[in-house]
Amino acid sequence: MGSLDTPTPIGQSAQSAQGQLEQQLADLKTKLESDDALNKQSLAALEEKLKLKDEFAKLREEVNGKFLFFQWSAAAITVIAGLLAGFGLKSVSDYAKTIKTEVSSRLDTIESYYYEFSRGVALTDTGEAKEALPHFRFCFSQEAGRYDEGLLIPFLKAIDEADDWEEATDVIGTLKSDQKKYDAIKSPWVWGNLASLEIQIGVKNPESLQEGRMSLGKFEALADPSDPEMLRARFFLHWMLSLCDNKVSEAKEYVSKIGSLPKSVKIDSWDKTKTWRFTKEILNRKVATEQQLKEMIMPLKDHFRADQ
Repeated sequence: MGSLDTPTPIGQSAQSAQGQLEQQLADLKTKLESDDALNKQSLAALEEKLKLKDEFAKLREEVNGKFLFFQWSAAAITVIAGLLAGFGLKSVSDYAKTIKTEVSSRLDTIESYYYEFSRGVALTDTGEAKEALPHFRFCFSQEAGRYDEGLLIPFLKAIDEADDWEEATDVIGTLKSDQKKYDAIKSPWVWGNLASLEIQIGVKNPESLQEGRMSLGKFEALADPSDPEMLRARFFLHWMLSLCDNKVSEAKEYVSKIGSLPKSVKIDSWDKTKTWRFTKEILNRKVATEQQLKEMIMPLKDHFRADQ
């Protein structure tokens, strides 16, 4: 068996077939790289089938540029490259058939991935974060999605909203299993969501609290200081961190800063906040009384979002 660079001398006929194959593969590569019509049409059809909310169309455009898993041309070329490495004495027709089968398989996988991601986003948006987790987890279990920030942002957010600290611990542990890729994460929202989960878990676990401090530092280093939503997140993270440190007065100062932000910035109402697992742990450990926490949150009622 030979390679494309150093073909085995099998005669003029084999060399001719190989040359034809190389040209066909070059043409296929060019087509896959230049023609994104299939991608757009298939995504549009899938969106219609899922009957997602109107706002998902915008989200789709945002994440489509981020997900390597969604780059159909790149996926197909990767398949071709892998097949080339094992090139032998196949006929052109057999080789083309193999490529078609392999690429079709990859496209089916991509559609499944996109479906699961879509369902996760839709469920989270309708307040069903717990139900969204298996869909996001399916995507996270795929190698191409593991460190994709476009997936991690809604996945970590759903874990937080579901109050699932056990899932959070498992996911964070998986992310840290490749320290190089973990440290390479650039999205402030990924670090903000990580900080939120780690600080909350830190009520019971000092090691997690320390990790939360570091994630909060990365969030602050990457966040836009003029972005109201990022300021809201920063103030709330420090509020939780101060409560973990038994600094109730400091916590009050941080959460009160949200009152100076635009009214479009929304937070959970007190009725919702008091049901949080974090809040219950703070009360259970007698860091603050329910009345103290209520007095911190209630002045921000103009910022309350509708309870789901």
